[in-house]
Amino acid sequence: MRSVVMSSAPVEAARKVGEIFAPLFEQVDGWRRTVEELPSAVAGSPGALDDAVAAFALPALRGGSGLIAGAGLICTPALLPGPGWHVAWWLFDGPGKEPRRLPSGAPGSDQLRDYSAMEWWRVPVRTAARHLTGPYVDYVCVNDYVLTVTTPVLRSGEVTGVVGADLLVDRLDRLVLPLLLPLGAPCTLVNATARVMTSTDARREPGSLLRMDGLTEALLPLRQDSAASLDVELGDEARVLSCGATSLAVVVGR
Repeated sequence: MRSVVMSSAPVEAARKVGEIFAPLFEQVDGWRRTVEELPSAVAGSPGALDDAVAAFALPALRGGSGLIAGAGLICTPALLPGPGWHVAWWLFDGPGKEPRRLPSGAPGSDQLRDYSAMEWWRVPVRTAARHLTGPYVDYVCVNDYVLTVTTPVLRSGEVTGVVGADLLVDRLDRLVLPLLLPLGAPCTLVNATARVMTSTDARREPGSLLRMDGLTEALLPLRQDSAASLDVELGDEARVLSCGATSLAVVVGR
């Protein structure tokens, strides 16, 4: 197995995995710029802001790949008139169906939620940087395993919300696994905290932590800088390779 693990094939596979995620991240970053550049009269009006968000969220959901299951903007509480959080977020339920809007809710309703403890909100607001959360089961929106990519919107130096997208894990499997299976060794895609995104080993379930000697330490640079470059050997039969500037890594072997 060592000859496979240490060959150039895993490097190429990790690069191609990064190329799957890079356009998605760039798309969300583009949404951030769009919202940040809105005139104040639009950004401060719930209806006008919703229209501006729908202009990029709905085409993304109707894109045809089925990868993006949700997209939009969630505003900082009390930023706009009305109770609770202003949510301009749309969901896609599948082919042949029009995207539907996630209700913001009214006082006393189940839809009136506090998102401040959610990782996809808390981390990008704290770091002022894009963040990838998951995989986790999204019970609020799609009742399925998702990855959520979010990036903070800043106006006059203050975070006014986050834009983002929910990505269906089963759709990502169909894109990622064909790149990893030909390597002929166990391959697992993980985030910077060693949480499994997907794996060629069925025992490594999405959302679980991959426990391997030295892995947490090997991934430390990704926790410090999502664009860090990794190529780390773990003993004689495992290797950790970063997937471009995505904060993800492929663990090959063992």
